[in-house]
Formats: sequence, structure tokens, C-alpha cells
Amino acid sequence: MNEIFTLKAGACISDVLTGVAWEFDEIRLQVAKRACFLKEFGIKRGQNVLISHGGTPFFLADLFAVWQVGGCATCLNPGLTAGEQKNVESFLKPEMILAGPGSDTDHTYFSRPVADLTTCSPGAEIALGESQLQQHDLALILFTSGTTGKPKGVVHTKKSIAAKLEQNLKNIKTGMLDRTLGVLPTHFVSGLLGGILTTLSAGKKVFLFQQPGIGGAARLGQVIDDYEITFLNSAPSLWKVVLKVSNPPIKHSLRQISVCSAPLDKTTWESIIKWTGTNNVFNMYGATETGGWDIGASSADHDPETGLIGTVWNGEAAILTSGGQRKSSGKGEIVLKSPSLMHGYFRRRNLTGEAIQDGWYRTGDLGHIDDTGLVRFLGRCKSEINRAGNKVSPEEVDMLLEQHKSVKEACAFGLPDPVSGETIGCAVVLKEGCDEEVNALRQWCAERIQPACVPERWYFIKDIPKTAHGKVNREEVARICLGKGD
Repeated sequence: MNEIFTLKAGACISDVLTGVAWEFDEIRLQVAKRACFLKEFGIKRGQNVLISHGGTPFFLADLFAVWQVGGCATCLNPGLTAGEQKNVESFLKPEMILAGPGSDTDHTYFSRPVADLTTCSPGAEIALGESQLQQHDLALILFTSGTTGKPKGVVHTKKSIAAKLEQNLKNIKTGMLDRTLGVLPTHFVSGLLGGILTTLSAGKKVFLFQQPGIGGAARLGQVIDDYEITFLNSAPSLWKVVLKVSNPPIKHSLRQISVCSAPLDKTTWESIIKWTGTNNVFNMYGATETGGWDIGASSADHDPETGLIGTVWNGEAAILTSGGQRKSSGKGEIVLKSPSLMHGYFRRRNLTGEAIQDGWYRTGDLGHIDDTGLVRFLGRCKSEINRAGNKVSPEEVDMLLEQHKSVKEACAFGLPDPVSGETIGCAVVLKEGCDEEVNALRQWCAERIQPACVPERWYFIKDIPKTAHGKVNREEVARICLGKGD
């Protein structure tokens, strides 16, 4: 059997929203056609290809085709603004950009060639051939932040992806993945590697349901019943809406639920168990840098508890103390050692060196590991904001706002939010003589950055507090602002 990386015989892909459904042989044909075109275009092993769409069978076919020719696929959030996409392209310098079917393939803001592979007809005879992707080749880039400044692209190799998928399959019991519903975005590591590629590498069926917002949430129970879903990979922000607007499924097909991307509280965990009708609900913890899904706790084995994230699936977890010591138990920063650790941040060697020390990834999260190896999440020890799984760099929000004609200084910070886990607050110091309305600033941001990065709560203050070293003191800014209204 010719190789398609992460795809096993028997795998199927269906799109709930469009009705597009591909059995294994059709997937192979779609990948072969795209791979032939990429070869004819001149894409070679080691070159970067930017995929600017997502969430459909066509996205997965493009991804597999890039891997077939040995390329490195960069999966971009299709919700980014034109300016953000152009910024990523300028930083990445890909050989070409792949657009989704029906999209505007002109993309005049891109400088590289753009193609919709669903409309391309390769001149050569269609033959799948062997994948040119080698074990240590760069295979995947996912951006966690930096779309308005210097992008932060997490790079995984074929080896690290394969290690993560192997790890996932070892920890998920046979039969759970028979029919997986993919509701998380494909530019999220937990959406792509966690639910979709893990299922396809097991030779099982994936049903894509990429309908965000209340409309999608309201349909979830019915979709689970209609497609007899056995495995659901999800996020707390989704459940905050689903539990309010959707009737629960009644066919009892669900066998396992994974909840990831943001902290899960006890009340929501218990409500998910009741809504889904199964006690096998996992609270999962992981990072894009380690391929996601590193630590997990099932309510079948543990009573739901706010902050409980369970035991390590593969590799090791440890605590880094404030004194720089690494310990197997205690309280401090959670650090991870994993066979699926990233190659590094794309063209950010200094940042990579800060994140990976002695082979351990520094998560920036505070935690506690007890003597039995059970891990609990206690909070964040770095400024990055996790808004429903979207990692937002507050420094970049600052820099963007400080380009506004009326803004002297800005300081963004994270605030607890019952739906998103965290939302974004922003303190603004206006230039003398300027008077701006909150809605005007919000709209100005919305025209330049993706919705997840736009501050939700705004505060006008006279000065931005600084540390003794002259750096912005975000904790003090947040403390001051919490006593003020929007």
C-alpha cells in the first residue's frame, strides 16, 4: 500500500455541513491529484506551503498532498484579516499558498502564487507514489500568536507528529474512535492532531462539523445522534454555549469525550457528563509545542475537580521551582518532556532556547504534582492570554493599539471569563486633547486583527504602571482597572 502519512486503510472523511463524503479510495485519489499538481508546480522536499483554508475534506487532502511531496504545511487560521495573512506570508516566505474551494484565489495581498487545488488538473498521469517526507523533515507549522507582529510558529517534524499519534492511540481504548466528530478548528493542534489525524491514523471515520457560534452549538446534540458519534473532541468554551442552547443526544452513541484547550471547572465537567450520557469525559492538558494531549484525567477514574488534569499519557511531567530546580512533585511551573516535542519556533531561535531547556518544554503554567503523579493546574505564570484556545499575545495588542492616532499607551491583560476561560481587558492612555469612544477603538481593532484578539473590556486611565526595570506591570494595570467600568 502506498503511504499517505497519518492515514490508514479504512479511514473516511465526511463534512456534515456540505455533505461531501470520501471513502478511503477517494481520499487517495484526491491526494494523488493534488500531489501531482504540486510536483508539476515545482514543490520539493523541505519547501513550505501555506494552506490558507481549513475545516473541510479539501483541507485534509491539501495537507496530505503537501506531505506526499515532502513539503512542510503551514496551517493558517482562515479567519485572519488580510493584513494578518500578509504578515504571516511575509515572515514565512512560502513557495505557494493553497486556497479553499470557492474562495477568492486572487488574494491580491499575497505576493506568492495562490492556487485552489480542487480546480487544478495535473498534466501528468495520476499516481500516488511514495511519500517524500522523511522522519526528521519539517512537516507542520501552527501559529500560536504573533499574526500582527513577529509570528510565533510551532514547527513539528514527521517524527514528532508520528510520536504524538502513536501516544494518543495507546491511551484511547479500541472502539472509542470509530466515529469521531471534529468540531475544533483545524489550525488548532488539539483539533488537527488530537481528534482528526488520530482517528484517521486508526483507520476510522471523521465527521467534520466546523460550524462555530450559537448555530453550531444548538445543533450539536442532533448531529451526534444523526451520525452516531462515538468520540467528541471539544473545548470548555463550546460547552458553555452547548449546555444552554442544545438538547442532549438521545441515542447514547458517545463513548468518550475529550475537553481541552482551556481550564475545565468542576461544574462544567459534571454538566458535560450529564448532557453526554457517559462518565468517560476526559479533561486534557497539552500544548501546541508538544503536539497537545500530554496529560489527561477521566471522570470514569477521578471525581471531577476544578484544576485536575490527571496523569501523563507519555513522556514526563515535572515541576520547575522558583529556584530553577526540577522536581517530580511539588508546586511550581509545569515542564514537559515528550517524544513529540516541537522542532522549535520557526526562525525564532532565541525564543526556542527560552522555551526548551535541557530537553524540557516550559509551559508557563503553574501546577502541582502530588506523590502519585497526579497533576493539577493552578494558573498561568506568563502573560499570554488563552481565550477559548486562542493564544493571544498582550504585547502585540499593545503595539497595535499604539499605532492608533489617539493612543499614547496601551496595556492588554487577561481577565477570567465563564465562557472563554479568559477574555481580554485593555487599559488605554489617550494622547492629550484626544477623546475616543470604546466602540470606535473596538471597531478599529476588529478591522486589523482576528476577533479573538480584540479586547472585550476597555479602561481609560492616566498612566500605565511600570516595574523598577521600566517594563509594563500588567498585574498592577489589571488591579487598577478592575475597579473601573467599561
